[in-house]
Amino acid sequence: HSNDSAEICVDDITPRNTSFLHIVNETIWQDKIHFSEKIFKPIVLHQPFVLLQAPGSLQYLRNYGFKTFGEWWDEGYDSIKDPDERMQAIADIVNWIPTQDLYKMRAEMSGVLEYNFRHFYENIPDIVLDELSVNLRNVV
Repeated sequence: HSNDSAEICVDDITPRNTSFLHIVNETIWQDKIHFSEKIFKPIVLHQPFVLLQAPGSLQYLRNYGFKTFGEWWDEGYDSIKDPDERMQAIADIVNWIPTQDLYKMRAEMSGVLEYNFRHFYENIPDIVLDELSVNLRNVV
């Protein structure tokens, strides 16, 4: 059976490809930071995102060299330990977005969006392979 969850056709006009904001709901989101393909979809699609994941996940993503969107909205949700409060803080961002000039905001974000896209394709493969090599050496 195919794994369609990791596929994206960027040429198709779909809500996923054309929406302003991508809400990334990782599979494991309360107690452990674990990134799947879900976080990389908005990066590949040049979309801003909020990340529903365990506290500290945005910092963890930044540690891999990605940029996030604290310049445009409050990313304090990433430090909220209570899952209900964290989800409410994310909902507040989602409810705030339509009140903004999305074209202007998108233009302001273009550098971050392009940076993340390039970083994903140009740097992450080597970073992940280096990390895997270190981890494998530590197992032996």
